[in-house]
Amino acid sequence: MRVPPPIPDGVARTTIALRGAAGRDWFDRLPARIVACGERWSLEVGPPFSEPSFNYAAPTLRADGTAAVLRLSFPEDSGFYREFYREAEALRVFDGRGAVRLLEVDKGRGAMLLERLEPGVPPTTVRDSEEATSIAADVLRQP
Repeated sequence: MRVPPPIPDGVARTTIALRGAAGRDWFDRLPARIVACGERWSLEVGPPFSEPSFNYAAPTLRADGTAAVLRLSFPEDSGFYREFYREAEALRVFDGRGAVRLLEVDKGRGAMLLERLEPGVPPTTVRDSEEATSIAADVLRQP
């Protein structure tokens, strides 16, 4: 992968609005980071899901056809990056039990490759609160 998918203009606006000059620098280096992750993990990277507030996230396909998500975090000199480390470690420990599975991590680039989950039925559609609570408890108990 030599060229990343187009990054919507709104991504730059959002990032710069939230982070100023550091956001501009992060955005300017984003295409190279996407390409590097795509090459490292043999990914076909699609356009991002939406404009980021704290991270860049895009759907990907691995070389074996497995659907995944590439997520890139803000630079290490920010509080967001400390959260990235904590989140990566938590996802590693949970290993898909009640949370998305962490497939790969590159802490130097602030990159995670995550299992891609497909949405099901939103919990808000369950009218009975006891049933909704039971469903949530079942999800949390899953090994």
